[in-house]
Amino acid sequence: IEYHIKMTERVLLPDDAIPSHYELVITTNFTQLTFYTDLKINISINKPIKQISLHSRDITIHSANLGDQQAIGIDYDLKYHIVTLKFENVVEIGESVLTISYTGILNGDMAGYYKSQYTDADGNKKIIGSTQFEALDARRAFPCWDEPARKATFQVIHIIPSNLTALSNMPETEVLHLPGGLKRVTFGVSPIMSTYLLAWAVGEFDFLTATTKGGVVLRVITPPGRAKQGQFALDVGVKALDFYDDFFQIPYPLPKLDMLCVTEFAMGAMENWGLVTYRENALMIDEIKASNVSKQRVATVITHELAHQWFGNLVTMSWWDALWLNEGFASFMEDFAVDSIFPSYRIWDQWTIDSYGAAQRLD
Repeated sequence: IEYHIKMTERVLLPDDAIPSHYELVITTNFTQLTFYTDLKINISINKPIKQISLHSRDITIHSANLGDQQAIGIDYDLKYHIVTLKFENVVEIGESVLTISYTGILNGDMAGYYKSQYTDADGNKKIIGSTQFEALDARRAFPCWDEPARKATFQVIHIIPSNLTALSNMPETEVLHLPGGLKRVTFGVSPIMSTYLLAWAVGEFDFLTATTKGGVVLRVITPPGRAKQGQFALDVGVKALDFYDDFFQIPYPLPKLDMLCVTEFAMGAMENWGLVTYRENALMIDEIKASNVSKQRVATVITHELAHQWFGNLVTMSWWDALWLNEGFASFMEDFAVDSIFPSYRIWDQWTIDSYGAAQRLD
C-alpha cells in the first residue's frame, strides 16, 4: 500500500486527494465520555480514485460520502492509524466534498480530545474537555491528513449544554439555543494551518480580559473562581504580543488569543493558534505570594508559546524532523522577549550559566 512504503519513518498519505477546508460539528457527551461529529472536508482530487485514505485513530465511522457516492467499504489499519474509504465508482479529477459521521472517545490519555478533571470551590469533582494534537493526535479527534505540511482552514461548531462554554482557535460568530437545554456555538474560519494547531475546549470557565495595542483581545481562562491567579499571565501576554508585533513587523493575524489553564496536561504548554493551553503551574500564580522564580517561569513559558504564533504557526516545518528549528527559535525568543519586558530578571546572565553552560557540557 502506497502510504506504507512512501517513507520508512513517515506514514504519509498519498497526494491523490488534498484537503483545503474542514468543518466539524461536534456534540460532546460528558456522561458517556464520547463525542459525535459530522465532518465535512473540501478536497482537491488530483487523479481518478476509487478510494481515499486519512489518518484516524480510536474513531468509529458510521457513514462516509464522497460527492454523491456513499462509501461501500471502510478499512481500518490499526498499526498505522489509517482509515481507507472505498467507493463503487471512479471519482474524477476536480473539487469534491468528503463527509464523514463518526463517534470518538473522550479519553483520559491527555492526547487527542480528552477529559481533564478539576475540583470546584465546593469540593466537587468536575471535568472539562480539551485537546492536545501535537504531534500526531489530531487523528484521535477527527479523520484528517495529520501531517504538518497538509495545511487547511478549519471551522469548529460545538453542540453543548447551555450552561457550558466552548472555546476554539477563532472567536464565536453565532450562538443558537436548541431544544433540550443545548446550544450550538459556531466559531469563525481559521487561517490556513496545520492539523496539530487546531484546538477546542468545553467546560465551565472564568475569564480575565485585556486588549493589546494592536486591538487583539487576550483572555486568560481558568477553572471557576480562580481568575485572579491569571492576572500576572494576562499582563505578560499583552506585553509579549505587543513586543512581537513590533519586533517581527508582522501583526498577530487573529482577532483574539486565549490562554487556557488545563488542570491535567502532559506538556508545559501548547501553542495552538489563538487558543494556547498551559499546565496549571505555567500560567496560574498568586502574584503577591509567588517567588521571582515562579514569576520568571510563567513569563518565559508565555513568551515561548507566543513566539510560536509566528514561528511554527504562521511558518511551519514540513515534517517533525525539523522541529528543532521551531523549538530552538522559540527558546531563544522567550528570553529575548522576557529581557525586554522584565530587564530586572537579567535573563541573559542566567542563560549564560544555564543554557549555554549545558550546551558546552554536551561538547
